[in-house]
Amino acid sequence: MRLKGLPVDEVADVARRLLDSLVTSSAPRDREAVAAKARERSARRFAPVA
Repeated sequence: MRLKGLPVDEVADVARRLLDSLVTSSAPRDREAVAAKARERSARRFAPVA
């Protein structure tokens, strides 16, 4: 059951419009490169101390 005219609906509509209007000028991230850097950082951080 959906009730129209509730303040929650109005907030949800405004939030949806704001989220839909978000844009970025940066290039998409290469997820594999980011994951590789994270694995390398983790390996250095948790490497056994000699």
